[in-house]
This record gives sequence, structure tokens and C-alpha cells, in this order.
Amino acid sequence: MKIQIKQKPVIGITASNLPTADWDNSRFQLDRDGVLRLYSEAVAEFGGLPLILPMVRFPLELDEDDSLGPVTCGPGTLRENAGVYMDYLDGLILSGGGDVAPPPTASEPGKYQLVDKSRDIWESSLLAAALEKDKPVLGICRGVQLMNVALGGTLWADLPTERPGAVDHAQKTPRIRPSHPVKAIAGSRLAKIWGENEIMVNSGHHQGIRDVAAPLAVAAQSPDGLIEALEHTSARFVIGVQWHPEGQTSAPHVRSLFEAFINAAVG
Repeated sequence: MKIQIKQKPVIGITASNLPTADWDNSRFQLDRDGVLRLYSEAVAEFGGLPLILPMVRFPLELDEDDSLGPVTCGPGTLRENAGVYMDYLDGLILSGGGDVAPPPTASEPGKYQLVDKSRDIWESSLLAAALEKDKPVLGICRGVQLMNVALGGTLWADLPTERPGAVDHAQKTPRIRPSHPVKAIAGSRLAKIWGENEIMVNSGHHQGIRDVAAPLAVAAQSPDGLIEALEHTSARFVIGVQWHPEGQTSAPHVRSLFEAFINAAVG
């Protein structure tokens, strides 16, 4: 049953400085502020008002071990500014893009592609503010990976070499088309949203969820056992998916996911 949207919530969509798009159609190119237009179009299609959050390269201070130290943006800290944003927003989409930065202990940092530590810090701060203010969050591809790492989980740095399987998670076919099945975990919120246990998704990633952060639970897996979706066990609405639903908005499972997210953002 279609969810009725009572008002238009404002949905913040994170952006990037890095040109990571590889789509071959104008609708799939990066906007000037660094996010695929499909995200904004999907939010608008399902009753929200998209607001792209520009990714500014904040000055970074690195500690001796190359980990991120204090980050400032204007007169306040990055976390304080993220909190101000979340006061104005009704929901947050953590969009796709390059890899989440490797931990200082990573044995092969060369496996990580298009890393932007400032973006990691910015999005982690937005996620923390959203959780604190009980705002709905939808993580997409990199977004679910960032969500897991920010809350204490880990990633496979490169699936083909570290966790090879039968499923091609970086499909060679056009990424607007589904390429492999994903099965929802029985009893998960995602399964209830879909109204079905298995769907077909598109896939374009070389990293993946390894160890799941304690506040999160596995919500879906692919046939090779790779984690494809996570959901927060206590937050009102925090779901992350490894595929790209913004490129499949005609699919019933995508429509139900975006409608549930937008409806949660209405409050």
C-alpha cells in the first residue's frame, strides 16, 4: 500500500569533491556540487525536497599516526556545524562515492580508491547529529559503509582479492539494471518495508561490510553471503543499502524504501 505523504520534508544529500561518476547519460553525471542528479530526482519523486550539502574541503590536522585530529569549519567545529544542518533538515541521505579512508593499521592502503578523509569526518558528524536528533538516515553504497565504520565496524578493502565470491558486485552491465538478487533477513525492518524476501538489485562497489558495528544489524545479504544492508537496532529510521536504489525508482522495492524513508522524515 502506498504511503501518503502529508507534507514535503527537506532531505539533505551529501556531496563530494571527487569526480567519481562513471555513468554515460546526462542524468547520471555529477552536479556541480558533486552528487549524482538521480539522488535529488528520487527524493523529489517520492515527495521530499532535496537539499544538496556541499562538500567543502575543511582544513585537516593530522596526528603523528596520520589519523584525523581536530577539524574546524568557520567559527565552530565540524560536529557543531553538522548539528546546525540537522536542525534544519528532516532527513539525511549519505550518498555514494569513493572509499572510506583506511584505518591507520591497514596493511595495504593502496587498495583504497578516491579516499577523502574530510568527507569521512563530515559525514560521520552528520550521522552523529542525525542520531542525536532522531532524524531518519538512508545510506547508499558508500553511505552504508561510512555508517558502519563511523559506528565502529570494519570493511573489506577490496572484495575481489579479500573476499572473492560468485556474485559480481561491480557489474559490467549498465548500472541502472539489476544484476544479482538480495535476500532480506526475516523479521528485519527492511523485509517489512519490501513486503517480500528477495529482490534484484544493481551493484557497483569493490568494498563491502566486514565486521558489523554494535548498534547495527544485518538486514539483507547476497547469495554469496556478503552483507548488502544494515539497519540501526534502536534508532527510529536508520537504514543503509549497498546497491543504488536511486537508479531503480520504478522497482516496487525501491519505491517502498524511499516512501518509508520520506514518510519517516515527515515525523
